[in-house]
Amino acid sequence: MWGDGGSFGTQAEIAWDFNGNGSVDLLVTESRYEDGSSFSIPGRTLIFEDPPSSGTMEVADATVDLYGDGSGCSDCAYAGASGIGDINGDSYDDLLILVSDVPPEGRGYLFYGPISPDLGSNTEADATIDGDEAGRLGSGGAKYDAGDVDADGFSDFLVPKYARIGTSETTVVSVFKGAPGP
Repeated sequence: MWGDGGSFGTQAEIAWDFNGNGSVDLLVTESRYEDGSSFSIPGRTLIFEDPPSSGTMEVADATVDLYGDGSGCSDCAYAGASGIGDINGDSYDDLLILVSDVPPEGRGYLFYGPISPDLGSNTEADATIDGDEAGRLGSGGAKYDAGDVDADGFSDFLVPKYARIGTSETTVVSVFKGAPGP
């Protein structure tokens, strides 16, 4: 796979079916990418539907290209993106993107599947999760799927925060429970 500059391939996973066709899709992120003159775009998430088992793909082959919108900063970087299973019970895998530097304390962007090729940026998310004084969202790993922790039939997901507790620095992880919904 060939990127187009920046930090292409910051993260990659192939385990989710974002369009519901029964085949796994490939998710690749760039924490920052070049817009032709500078690394001014604050990250993006690419989804390649039904990637081939061998051969070469290019960024242009991505079915979905979700880019960061800046949200008040010119140097925001993706902390990560991950499929989180079917958190709302509609039979489509859902997507969570965390951006650690969005003021004031990071932001999570939640997209319910199916993930449409018509989406353009994080501002089109179905829901957002904001960081708070307890910690900056997005630090501490990029695998957010927790499975069905409470055995209620809905996938649950994790949101890590980088936090300062007293004089110590640590990662705090919150569990968000899936539930029926849109």
